[in-house]
Amino acid sequence: MNEVIDEVNAETGGFATADDKVMSVNSESKFYKNVQPGEAIKIDEIDIIFDSDFVLNISIEVKCESLGHVQVYTIGEKGGHSETVLMWDDHEPGRNVTIKDVSD
Repeated sequence: MNEVIDEVNAETGGFATADDKVMSVNSESKFYKNVQPGEAIKIDEIDIIFDSDFVLNISIEVKCESLGHVQVYTIGEKGGHSETVLMWDDHEPGRNVTIKDVSD
């Protein structure tokens, strides 16, 4: 995509279980504006030791001209996501990814 992304809002969340108790986790929301073509943004960092028992998912909200206003969700994965295609260049979602149009 060779366009400026107007806004990106990203969060991660998830849970772990131990002795029939559930502990949920959520990250602080990360907000970016005017992401330039070729720039990367950091959504989260997974700690291989501390996060390995958690089922973690990613939620991203994107606003740009070509996509409009969409929400992108991943299905939770134990230990977090190693590498996931969120959206292909034809705007189709990657495996275990949901894309929802939330344009006004």
